[in-house]
Amino acid sequence: MEDLRGLREARAFWVQNRWPEALRSFHRIVRQHPDHLLALIDASRVLGSMYHYGRAEALLARALERGGGRPEIQHLVAQSLRLIRRPRQAQAAFEKLARLPSPPVDAHLELALLLERQGCWGKALEQVEARLRRLAGDPEGLLVQGRLLHRLGDTPASQRLLREVAGNAKVHWLTRSRACHELARVCDAAGDYEQAWTALGRGKSLLVPHAQPARLHRDRVLPNLDRLAGEAIASRWTRERATRVGDSFDGDALENTPSRPTVLLTGLPRTGSTLLEQILATHSRVAAGDEWDVFPRLVLQRLLGPVGLDGITWPMLETLPESRRRRLAQLYRDRLAAGLGTSIEDRVVVDKNPSLLPLVPLYKRLLPDSRVLVTLRDPRDTLVSNLMTCFSLNDFSVDFLSLPDAVARTVHDFELGCVLRDWLGNDWLECRYESLVADVRGTLAPILAACGLEWEDAMARHHAVDGRPPVFAPTGDRASQPPDRSAVGRWVHYREQLQAFLEPLHRLSERLGYPVS
Repeated sequence: MEDLRGLREARAFWVQNRWPEALRSFHRIVRQHPDHLLALIDASRVLGSMYHYGRAEALLARALERGGGRPEIQHLVAQSLRLIRRPRQAQAAFEKLARLPSPPVDAHLELALLLERQGCWGKALEQVEARLRRLAGDPEGLLVQGRLLHRLGDTPASQRLLREVAGNAKVHWLTRSRACHELARVCDAAGDYEQAWTALGRGKSLLVPHAQPARLHRDRVLPNLDRLAGEAIASRWTRERATRVGDSFDGDALENTPSRPTVLLTGLPRTGSTLLEQILATHSRVAAGDEWDVFPRLVLQRLLGPVGLDGITWPMLETLPESRRRRLAQLYRDRLAAGLGTSIEDRVVVDKNPSLLPLVPLYKRLLPDSRVLVTLRDPRDTLVSNLMTCFSLNDFSVDFLSLPDAVARTVHDFELGCVLRDWLGNDWLECRYESLVADVRGTLAPILAACGLEWEDAMARHHAVDGRPPVFAPTGDRASQPPDRSAVGRWVHYREQLQAFLEPLHRLSERLGYPVS
């Protein structure tokens, strides 16, 4: 398909996070070229990522019509549905493609990844094997095959395939790094902790040369978020202060207040937030979202205004006109409902996103009536689990490429949580991972009560729900399984490797109420 100059410019806006300009550019291009297939596909992906689902799906339907049944267009449409997080429609489209005599070879892998995230490991393996029959030795296929074989209990075959990918210098660095991380997890599960740590080090070393952009972003963002948190705490800001009428507020703050609270489910990655979200999502009066980015991508820029994160101060946020705050809060709820594909009226909305812990003050300024539900886990286990996970390079994961940085970031974020807990008072709820996997009902009882909910038996069977959508968190496939206590105390297996850093980790663990032993 021929590219357009205007498309290249619109993509550049998108890459630069200049989302309003990108949206305007794509709208203009589609008006000027209503039958251009590449324009329709690209515009649908941008519109969908900004939660304009009706428009995005209409463009994809037009692309299918203009594509005349060509498999490559069907594949792009199916891929677009996955990228804009319409997994059921994407899966149906990929399954239709997979039944063709000669489907696009990537369709098998795309379908396998969707099935894997639902816990359908056998079916996922069938699709990977279909890809490998047509594309023998494909590194991406071998990587997923190795991961699935481990899930299905064939550890020797899994290790062989993962070592093959990780050791092939001709394979892309990111695929090799992911294979190393997967191999580390396989070795860890098999009790071969020395080999696990060695594989982990190799995986990190492959990422280091490509980490500078993420480091620069971290160095710009994190100090500003720390500053804002300090200013908010020093201001003695409270929910009651934010919602009173008068002073710098210009309207009835309680007008259109949701009848049920909005809950931000956050905490450090790998502390059990995905498991908790999956359990809560089975409640009939809960609308739960799995790592939607409505707040950071769509609302935060408008909340900060033209000065941006570098120039905003908490006193400036305190004088935010109440009418503007309400409009932004309604935009947040409307777009989150669009993402969830369901009504959220009279339901407790749970927006799960572990990356939002540093943004809690900003979130509370937008939604002062919200609750913040934070998952806690032994910091030493949290550290090891984050090291074992191959995240995309970003301002959090970049600190887990070396052990000293990983320890410092773990301590920093947990200590930030302690400060925010004191600041939020009754608006802070917490759930300890160790308690959750040991006693789901007992652990959730006070959390449910705080949200005006009661226990439902379906919550104990969250992993057995039929037709569950894929989980989009990086390790979401494991959240589709019953709660597992095997990861509690995992750090002990790496005591020797962690020895030089145990003192600050022990101090933090003791502060959080975890035994130091």
